[in-house]
Amino acid sequence: MQRHGAHKIAAGKEEASPLLKGGVDLNYSLEEGDRRGRQVTLEEDLEEIGVRRLHCVLAAACLLTNLAPATIAGAFPYIKANVAHEFGLSFAQTALVSTGGIWASVVGSVSFGRMADTFGRKCTILVCAGLTLVLVLAQLACRGAPGFWLLVSLQTLLGLPYGGLHTIVVPYLLEFCSRGSRGMMGSLVNLGWVLGNIYCILMVRAVGADHWRLCLQTAVPPCLLLLLCVPLLPESPRWLTAAGRPEEARRVLRLLRDSPPAGCRPAPACAGAAAEPEAAPPALHAQMPAGPATPLEQTARVLREMASPELRWETATVCALFACAGAQGFSFWAFGPDLVETATGEKPPLWTFVGMEVVGIVSTILAAVAADSAGRRPLLMLGGAVGLLVLAVLLLRPSPAVGCLSWLLVGCCQSLVWTIVPVYSGEVFPTRLRATAGGLGLMCSMIVGGLTPPLIGALLARSFALALAAMALPLCTTLLVAAFMMRETARTATLA
Repeated sequence: MQRHGAHKIAAGKEEASPLLKGGVDLNYSLEEGDRRGRQVTLEEDLEEIGVRRLHCVLAAACLLTNLAPATIAGAFPYIKANVAHEFGLSFAQTALVSTGGIWASVVGSVSFGRMADTFGRKCTILVCAGLTLVLVLAQLACRGAPGFWLLVSLQTLLGLPYGGLHTIVVPYLLEFCSRGSRGMMGSLVNLGWVLGNIYCILMVRAVGADHWRLCLQTAVPPCLLLLLCVPLLPESPRWLTAAGRPEEARRVLRLLRDSPPAGCRPAPACAGAAAEPEAAPPALHAQMPAGPATPLEQTARVLREMASPELRWETATVCALFACAGAQGFSFWAFGPDLVETATGEKPPLWTFVGMEVVGIVSTILAAVAADSAGRRPLLMLGGAVGLLVLAVLLLRPSPAVGCLSWLLVGCCQSLVWTIVPVYSGEVFPTRLRATAGGLGLMCSMIVGGLTPPLIGALLARSFALALAAMALPLCTTLLVAAFMMRETARTATLA
């Protein structure tokens, strides 16, 4: 394999590496076999390693990590009537349980994203899992007169680790993967959300909605598994390198190399693909303090770098894609039964929404297979087009059978959009910014997603066609942004 990043060695001494990125030498001198004394980049080493069984273990752990936030409030739509009845509340008052968590996740996504960039991916996942476990178990105490407001407070606080876990999981996995495999790996992680939704539905049916406090404990098993398993996993080699810990990064690479092959090779990268620059923009170097920076100074510098001319377009693109994903995702989730019933004149059966999740599973698997070969842009555009097709069918007032069958395609739309957007976000930013950028994008998603359902609800009360037109707006924006986004990352971008 040709080593574009290899450096010449003269007189038995290694040349000093010129590849100093952000003050950290990202080259490695691996003392194994014919690689003795040679300097290779981390990206080149991951390309040669390919897909190993350890990658599959990491993907399964990240899928479990995604399962945890999916179960935090996944059961509530199916038990809210029982909660309202027990506390003597209206549905509008009961909606405070889920609304508080949405707004808290805005804070959680940014704060835990910054924590992941500063203290590491594993540490942040463990903190989020532990906090989730404590808060979920505390919901068993929601009884009596103050029980409802205690439930609202706990669900609001649960939004913090919800946003954190959702932000960290994809960047953590992508940082172990080569260029040709990270689309597949990142896409498969999205199965955790779909499986989490199905798990919550089955739990409510098994336990019974009358025992709603037990139904809210759906997050306990995945959190316990995370607390047991994550300490056994390696830290991201890319984060270790960016944090100035190259010896630990080398040990992680050896773990990957010693792991047996998984039986597949990643898709080849395009010829002439350039490495993603890890160095901070030149204009920011003069602003960097000579001594150690405080956390506030580090955060300010990170935000300035994301707004720099080199990254401002990527930052705007990621924020726009996340905002559109949140707007259409929360709208479909909040008004699915109402839209189908209004369009067809009959209440849709439960199999419609279970079938939608099954279609989502199939779509996620197909997206994982096609992501690295087809690219991110076509899949994003396909997801937006499928969502628009569903709204067009509902606008025609179809029969109940056609309306329910068309709603199954919502699972395809949601899976394609929510699979590709986090993967794209994890690819276009350098390691030191990746989790922070993902947190900023998720913050946009939660803010827009929290504002959209009340707007759609008000429009739906006045005009069905007007409500569908408002729901079509974020889907059209997704198509537009995907068509004109500056860089296709599937086969040309590299992570450093």
